[in-house]
Amino acid sequence: MAYGRSNSRCFFCLALLLATTSHALTPAGCDDGWLYYKHNCYSFNVGVVHFDTAKAVCLSKGSTLTSLWTKEEDMFVEKALWQDKVRREEFVWVGLIPKNKGDAFVWADGSMYDRGTQGIPANISNICGAVQGKGAFGYMNCDDTMPGFVCKKPLVMVYISGEFYNHTRQTHFIDDPPKSLMFERLWPPRVQKFPTNPKILASIPVIQETDCAYRCFRVDDCRAFTLTCETVNKCHKFICKLIS
Repeated sequence: MAYGRSNSRCFFCLALLLATTSHALTPAGCDDGWLYYKHNCYSFNVGVVHFDTAKAVCLSKGSTLTSLWTKEEDMFVEKALWQDKVRREEFVWVGLIPKNKGDAFVWADGSMYDRGTQGIPANISNICGAVQGKGAFGYMNCDDTMPGFVCKKPLVMVYISGEFYNHTRQTHFIDDPPKSLMFERLWPPRVQKFPTNPKILASIPVIQETDCAYRCFRVDDCRAFTLTCETVNKCHKFICKLIS
């Protein structure tokens, strides 16, 4: 590889990457410098680092090294996210790690790894995942260095009761859900005015946005809710938080 192996950890790289964290938001709601794709935000980070350093930087940004669940997500990283500072012939770290016993892989966000076994070394106790800009997937020694890495975190979507909606409805509300629950999603810059530590009434798993809206509608004190992809379930479920 064009980048080498080193026994020393790149603490300077870690400090430099941590210093680039931004709090502005993109139109999609991701932090500035991150790109949105299917309920998640992604960041391509340039810097020659070991796997542990890449993992630590992602964690410091409230994220994990990215999982790659589908071919479409692979293409998003390769086509939309990849930065020209890293040659496409090179590999960058993603969040594939051995399980505790070292007999199988799991994604760093806790989701199941199901890409097959082709190319996997016999001993994976110190093997981590990497992806190439041309689409190849690699199983690398975790102590090697790569010229970059990809972080991923679920986007927190905020919804508030609509302008013409109020919570003075009758307690004998019909059993069938209404056709419209009149909740409005907040987008930047309005979402940045939403309280950072709101009062949470309940946190429950749901399948879709309307499930969360209906639950909020039925709780008298609920004025808003947030919806966040549950990455361990590959966004097939969401965490709904009801807010007063």
